Amino acid sequence: MQPSHTARWKEIECEMTNGAPVQAIVGEKGLMQYLEEGEHQWISLALKIWHNIIRSNNMKEIGKVSRWCAFDHELITDRWNNRFRVWNKSELAAYCTFIHHGKVKSFQELKDLHGLTNQDFHRSLQVRHLVEEIIRKDKEEKMKTGILKVFSGAYSSEPNNKIIARLYAGLQSLRDDITICLKEKWGKEGNFQLSEEEWEKLIHSQWETTCSSTWREFGWKNITRFFISPEQKKLKEMGSGCWRQCGEENANHYHIFWGCPPIAPFWQGVHKCMKDILKMDIPFKFEILYSGKIEWEFSATKGKYLFNIMMVAVKKCIARKWLKTEVPMIDEWMEIMYEILVMERMTFTLRLQQEKLIKYWGSWIDYRKPLRPYLT
Repeated sequence: MQPSHTARWKEIECEMTNGAPVQAIVGEKGLMQYLEEGEHQWISLALKIWHNIIRSNNMKEIGKVSRWCAFDHELITDRWNNRFRVWNKSELAAYCTFIHHGKVKSFQELKDLHGLTNQDFHRSLQVRHLVEEIIRKDKEEKMKTGILKVFSGAYSSEPNNKIIARLYAGLQSLRDDITICLKEKWGKEGNFQLSEEEWEKLIHSQWETTCSSTWREFGWKNITRFFISPEQKKLKEMGSGCWRQCGEENANHYHIFWGCPPIAPFWQGVHKCMKDILKMDIPFKFEILYSGKIEWEFSATKGKYLFNIMMVAVKKCIARKWLKTEVPMIDEWMEIMYEILVMERMTFTLRLQQEKLIKYWGSWIDYRKPLRPYLT
């Protein structure tokens, strides 16, 4: 966004508007009129998406920080407009260029750094008041400070690395409770309660499940209800209830993964195997098995690690029977476990950590050795 930065792509985009530069439109939706109608749709689409993000995340005040003084309809009058345009040439275009380390630059700093003169004093006071108001509201809302820093740094001549990542992190910080609704849906369907701390542990455990990003992603998809249930399908088209033909017409995620009577024997078999493998008593409850709500008496890393792997394998076994009348079987679950073991063995071998593999998988290998004597 730096006015002094030169690049061919920037020249092309700046020529796409008739009046206001693209950078100014980022902070002022009303300037979209300067984009030629029907032309440059990729730029228009990106700007529309950005303004929708501002609206949906209630970032109206933060959006103002990227406005340009010369194009802010709330600030300028015709007789001041030309002078503000002169500021653009001195890298003092957007309001965020007036900010340094979270504070508005003094008029003396503006004179020294950007060449302002005494005739700009009253204009700088106007801008100062507006920017200080933005900073004040940002501090009150707390979570948006990261986004404010991104905009300030974008116009800075200093190195500004990972700007996209920091902008994304700032936007995500506004949506810290995005998964709380998922927790509530699971709790409502299964008639149980998870505290926010327990839910955070469940989310975090997905990124500790195996060394494979593919399996971790699958675990995340599962708790975020990625798969379409019959209940959801009925909202858009005529559904036929649970495909396992159990008679349930409103088959939600809880029903498909746990509550459906035809898969009860499967879960009972899984429960027995897990108790034998982990050598501990595990209550037969959804919030314990499926959601991992366990006080980790066996908090030794190896027990927790293997438990997470066994559970993601169970969920995969159920998902492989999606839309099918047949139910998952214990042998199929064990086969998925073996597939994961093969990949884990390769990973730990490449890391020269074979002893860690035995530590994590030893109890499962001992359990399966009678049927797979070659397991070591």
